[in-house]
Amino acid sequence: SVVKMESEQTADLHWPGKQLAVGLFGRHRRCTVTLFKSGVLRVTVDSDQHAEEKKGAMKKGWDVVSGVNSAAVGQGVEAECWVEEMTSEAEIKKRKSKPHLNAVHLSFPAGMRDIKSRSAKRQSVEDGKEVRVQLDNGFDAEEECLMAINSAFMRMAHNRVNAHKRITALLEMRHTRFNPEEADNVEQIRLLWHLIKGDASCPPPLSRDEAGEGAGEEEGWSALGFQQAYSPHADFRGTGLLSLHCLIHYARHHSGVVASLVDAGRERRLSYPFAAAGINIVNMLVQLLLDTGNDGGGVALTGPKAADVGQDGLRSPLFVILTRLEEEEEAQHAFETLVCHAFVLLEQLWVRHTATYMMFNRVLHGVRECFRLFIAQEWEAPSRSLLPLRDFDISRVTLPPPIGPPPPLSQPPATSPARERVEAVAEGARGGEGTS
Repeated sequence: SVVKMESEQTADLHWPGKQLAVGLFGRHRRCTVTLFKSGVLRVTVDSDQHAEEKKGAMKKGWDVVSGVNSAAVGQGVEAECWVEEMTSEAEIKKRKSKPHLNAVHLSFPAGMRDIKSRSAKRQSVEDGKEVRVQLDNGFDAEEECLMAINSAFMRMAHNRVNAHKRITALLEMRHTRFNPEEADNVEQIRLLWHLIKGDASCPPPLSRDEAGEGAGEEEGWSALGFQQAYSPHADFRGTGLLSLHCLIHYARHHSGVVASLVDAGRERRLSYPFAAAGINIVNMLVQLLLDTGNDGGGVALTGPKAADVGQDGLRSPLFVILTRLEEEEEAQHAFETLVCHAFVLLEQLWVRHTATYMMFNRVLHGVRECFRLFIAQEWEAPSRSLLPLRDFDISRVTLPPPIGPPPPLSQPPATSPARERVEAVAEGARGGEGTS
């Protein structure tokens, strides 16, 4: 389970001191060790040219945004990392030159906390950097510093391990194909139907033979936005049961929104098919979770190996953000929450740009751009919440120009839904309206 917030620090902690043996001549210099409540460990140098800048930066809000505004302190940052990524726990050792004095030893990983230098593989300990600091207030400060940093190290590592277990278990669902002969699979997709259409509505057959010769293509599972009226499972080829799981979660927790999206999705020209859109969203999020590109927005893993979590586990920027969520309920269902918020962004971009069915790929690219900007924002100033994603300012995103007609996403029947109902839901979804 997620380590509860009661065991976490509630404020940023600072320990002034001096960094030992810096540079070729082994000079000492003033510095401050800071452990932010977001789990960032930083050593900031207090040099003559940076002292006044740092003082001014703190007055202007360095601590206000979880104290992780690197731009505010400029080149004064000597070393920085997520505390659980330290190559070893913090230690107190006697100084060789002055045995009666101690120094706190902090081991930082290669690449520190630079999102652009993040790689798919863990760096060796030798590639990291050790910083030694003699704290001003002696033994009491050393004990406090050591206890706080190592406690945060263990707590955040614990949260990361648990998040890794939950998310990799979900990602494994991609490799399980929907089997219409499996009673559990059939029960799940029928549950999706009932959540959207109501318990009184009878789910369509799952095969053409079962449907009979008189069944029309405008009926069946196409009503939910699947490509084939009587083979909805064909749409799950790339994401397996994971997409079905996420669609059920969204329909269960936001039934009013989903019902409106399904109704609007029956108009192919003015809207998008709900199920097919959800499957595309899930695929996009999987790519972001497996991504170790230079900004969290590209997909570094391609080809057959892209479907697997590497031997070093998940290390993408998005995954790290998911390990720091404050609310336990949000942390337990982090991936599903991302899917829900992605639908909100998709709908808001759709309404803002008066999109049509043929613009779906461009709007989905806009959703991905929202995620890229959100990841960069959370990396710099962690909020430990996914609410900033749901409330993201979509005016910051510009859709790419059309390249050509995209491949057909699906062929749902064209009827006359109340598109304006969904436009109202787009705004209402932010505040939880339209849910039940």
